[in-house]
Amino acid sequence: MSLHKFISIVIPALIAVLSLPAHTSAATAPDSIPDIELEGVVVTAPMREITVRGDTVIINAAAYKVREGAYLEELLRRVPGMEYDRETKTLTFNGRPLKEINVNGKKFFGSNILAALESLPADVVSKLKVYDKSSEEDSFLGRRSAMGNYVLDLSTAREINGTLMAYAEAGAGNNHKKEAALQVSRFKSNGDNLSLTARSGNRNSTTDYRDNRNDNVWASFSKQHSRFSVNANISLRNSIDGNEFTSASEQYLPQTTNYLCSASDNVNKSFALSPNVDFGWEIDSLTLVRLEGGVGTSKNRSANDGRQATFDSDPGLSARDPFKDDAYGKVPLEYRVNESGISTLSRRGNDNYRLSFSLSRILNRHRSSLRFTADYSESDGHGKDFSLSSTRFYRLPASDGRDSLLYRNQYNESPSRDISRSVGLMFWQPLPKNFSVSLSYALKYAKERRSRSAYDLSAFHDGTADMNIGFLPEGYQSAYIDSLSNFNRSRSIGHAIMAQLSYNPENWYVTAQMTVEPERRTLAQKSGLSHADTVRTATNFSPLFSASWQNGMKSLTFSYVGNSQQPSLSDLLSMTDNSNPLYVTHGNPYLKAAYRQDFNLEYRNYDSNAISASIGFSNICNKQAQAEVYDVNTGVRETYPVNVNGDRSMTLSVDYNVLLWRKLRLFSVVNAGYTRSVGLISDNDGSGASRSITRMRNCGATCRLSYNPSWGGFILGAIWRYSASRNEMREAAEHVGDYRFRLDSYADLPYGLRINNDFEYSFRSGTGIDRKADTQKLWNLGISWRFLKNSATLSAEWTDILSDRKAYRRYVSATGITESQI
Repeated sequence: MSLHKFISIVIPALIAVLSLPAHTSAATAPDSIPDIELEGVVVTAPMREITVRGDTVIINAAAYKVREGAYLEELLRRVPGMEYDRETKTLTFNGRPLKEINVNGKKFFGSNILAALESLPADVVSKLKVYDKSSEEDSFLGRRSAMGNYVLDLSTAREINGTLMAYAEAGAGNNHKKEAALQVSRFKSNGDNLSLTARSGNRNSTTDYRDNRNDNVWASFSKQHSRFSVNANISLRNSIDGNEFTSASEQYLPQTTNYLCSASDNVNKSFALSPNVDFGWEIDSLTLVRLEGGVGTSKNRSANDGRQATFDSDPGLSARDPFKDDAYGKVPLEYRVNESGISTLSRRGNDNYRLSFSLSRILNRHRSSLRFTADYSESDGHGKDFSLSSTRFYRLPASDGRDSLLYRNQYNESPSRDISRSVGLMFWQPLPKNFSVSLSYALKYAKERRSRSAYDLSAFHDGTADMNIGFLPEGYQSAYIDSLSNFNRSRSIGHAIMAQLSYNPENWYVTAQMTVEPERRTLAQKSGLSHADTVRTATNFSPLFSASWQNGMKSLTFSYVGNSQQPSLSDLLSMTDNSNPLYVTHGNPYLKAAYRQDFNLEYRNYDSNAISASIGFSNICNKQAQAEVYDVNTGVRETYPVNVNGDRSMTLSVDYNVLLWRKLRLFSVVNAGYTRSVGLISDNDGSGASRSITRMRNCGATCRLSYNPSWGGFILGAIWRYSASRNEMREAAEHVGDYRFRLDSYADLPYGLRINNDFEYSFRSGTGIDRKADTQKLWNLGISWRFLKNSATLSAEWTDILSDRKAYRRYVSATGITESQI
C-alpha cells in the first residue's frame, strides 16, 4: 500500500452567541476591619477524572486532552474502560454495551452511535455520564426496569450552550483521497438540541479501491416544553466499499483434514434513509402519552468475483496471495480436489415501518400505576441474485476421461414480507419496606412470508461468447426450476406473561423476573410438487435475577439472564439452495428451541488508584448449529441446521487504574477466557456424523501509559493476546500470539502550529505464522496551523508512510481455522 498524503482546511465559526450577563458583587466590611488588598490567589488541586453519584459514573472530559478539531470518537478512545468497535459499531464501557448516546439528557441521533461519534466535536463536551437509563414511561411512574439500558450521556460545555456553531472542512490528497464536511449545531443545558452534519469522502478508507466513498447526512432535533417533548432525527447514507479478500482455511474432518484457499474482489454499494420521531405529552401530573415511529428504506448492490480451491493435503499456500502463479502452480495434482471461479451479483432492497403507542397512568397516592402499549411494524424486502460459476472436479472424471467441469448460471428472485403486532397491559404496585411488584400481559401476532423463484440461465448461452452476469435474456421465465423454488408462510400467536419483584433499600437494588410466553406457530411450505402444513407449539422462558450493591465509588453486581431462542423461519424450511455449487444449504423443520443462560459477577471501584474485576459464564442448550456433510471426491459441502449441546464459555477480567504522578496515568487490563464450541460434521464415508469439539483458551493484557502536559499529549500503549485451541479430531494444537506497541502523541508549537504523530509496531507468532512476513509498522504524521485568530485550520496528513499495512485475522470455530487478509 502506498503512502497517503492528505491536506485539509477546517473553518469553525461562531454564528451567534448568547452572551451571559456579567455579575459583580461587593461586600461591605465593618469599619473596624481594615481592607486588605491581595494581588491574587491561586488554588491548585489534582483534577478528579471520575466521580460516582448513585449509579451514575461521571467522567471529566477535560482530564483527557485531544487535538483540536477531534471528534467524540477520539475522546472516548482515551477514557479508561471505554471501547468502540468500528466493525460491529458497538460502544462499551467496562464491558457493558452502551445502547445510545444522549446529549444533555436527551437522545442524540437515537441509537445511531456512529453518527454521534463522527459528527460531535470533542471540545463541546464537558462531562461524560454513564448510567442505566429508564424509559420515559418508567421515569414518569417512578419505576426502575430490570433490563439494563446503559447509555452515554454527554454534557455540553457551559460556554457553548445556546451558541449556534458552524464548522466546515475540505481536503484532498494523493491516491484519490478526499474529504468534505459541514456541521451546524446548537445545544442547550435543558436538552433543546439541534444538529445537522453532512460528510463525504474516503479519508479513512484503508483499501486501494479508488472509488471508495462514504456520504452521510445526519440531522437531530429535540425540544422540551413543560408538557410536551419532541425528539426527531434523520440519517442518510450512501457508500461504495471495494476491497480484496484472501484466505486460507484448515477444516476438520472425522478421518482427515482438508484445506481451502480463496481470493475475491468485492464491491458493495449501499443507500439507506431512516427518519424517526418520538413525541411525549404529559396530559397532567398523573398521565403520560407517548407516540414513537419511524420509516426506513435501503438498497444494496454487491458484486463479487472470486476464485477458490480445495485440497486434501496442505498445499503450503499463503493467506496473503494463495493463487500466486509460482506457488499455486507447484501444488501437486494429487493434492487437488476442486477449483472454482464464481461471480455473484446481488441487488436487494427493504422498506420498513414501525409505530409504538403507550399510555401511562398513576392511579393513587401510593403511585400504583397502569400502562397500556400497542406496537406495529412491517418490513417488505426484495432480492435479485445472479450466480455464475465454473467448477473443475479433479477426482470426478467426465465421459471422455478428463476432469469434470460444471458450468452454472443461476438467477433467483426472493421477495419477503414481515408483519408484527402486539398489545399489552402492565400493572405496577409499590409495597411497604422498599418492595414493589409488576405484572404484565401482552398478546403478540407475527406473520412472515418468504418465497424464491429460481431460474437456470445456462441454456441461453451458446458458448460462443463470455457469459455476462446480471443480464436477463428474453424469455428467461421458461427456465424456471421448480425443484429449487419455494413459497413459505408463517403465522404465530404468543401470550407473554411477566411477573417481577423488586427490592430497593439504600445502597441495594435486587430484582427477580420471570417471563413465560406460550406460542403457536403454523408453517405452510410449497417446494416443487410437495406441499406441507405444520403446526408447532412451544413455550419460551426468560428468567432474570439481578442484585447490585453500591457505596460511594464501589459497586458489586451479580446477574443471571436466561432466554429461549426459537429457530428462524429460514432454518425451519425444507428448502435447498445450490447457487454456489460447492456450498449447498438445506433447512430442517425438526429444529428445537435453544436456551441460553449467562451468569456475571462484577466488582467495580472508581477511585483514582483501584482494582476492578469481573467474571462471567455462559452456556447454550440445544444450540442451533450448521451440520456439514463433506464429499471427499468433489469437495462439495452440504449444510443443514441441527441442535447440539456442549457449548459454554467463561471470561475473567481485572483492570487497574492509577495516577502515578501529576498528569502521568497508568491503565492496565488483564483478561483470560475459555470457550468450548461444538459442531457436527461428516465426510460421507458411511460412518455417520461426528461431533467436532474445539476447546480454546485465551489470555491477554493491555497497558496504557498517558501523559498530558499543558503543551501536548502522549499515550504509550502495549497489547498482548495469546490463544491456544485444540480440536478433538486432530492431535496437534494451534496457538497464536499477537503483540502490539503504539505511541500516540501531539505537541503544540508557537505560531499556532501543532504536530500529530502515531506509530504502531505489531507482529504475530504461532502455528503456521511467518513472523517476518506478519510484522507490521504503521506510521502516520500530521501537521496543522491555526490562523485567522484561531477560526481556521490548515492541516496536512501522511498516512501509512512506510507502506507496510497488513490486515491478517485468524478465526477459530468448532469445525476449523481460517486465516484471512483484507
